[in-house]
Amino acid sequence: MEVEYKKENVSNDKKGTDITNKGKAIGTISDEMVEKATVQDVIDIVLEALLDLGPVILNRSNTTETIYIKFNDRRMGILRISEHGESDKSHQKWNLRKDIKKRYKRYKSASIGYYCPWQDIPEFMIFIQKHANKLGVKRVKV
Repeated sequence: MEVEYKKENVSNDKKGTDITNKGKAIGTISDEMVEKATVQDVIDIVLEALLDLGPVILNRSNTTETIYIKFNDRRMGILRISEHGESDKSHQKWNLRKDIKKRYKRYKSASIGYYCPWQDIPEFMIFIQKHANKLGVKRVKV
């Protein structure tokens, strides 16, 4: 999936704006692009947007199009990228799903899971970066 790059430095959270990572524009994503996108396309965007958090692909499902990404700091939890919902047994902190239309959060036991449609990836990447800042996560030099 091609991400449209912009030179301007936009850091607000409005729909359709640039994803920013330390002042660098990462890109915007249109609904058209999401329709054609694959899980691998989303992984490429996410790894680039969160590069300074030290993302590592933890697991790739053999039976479904699902990828799990962990970060250097375990307090950040795990990011799940998928085209579909998960089983009730599974509960990840961050969830990017193609099959949902609105962002929401779900409480399970003592943890919160954040769910986001692929259309809102820019805002979700900013949200994850802000969460890392709040935790005081050490950044990886890139």
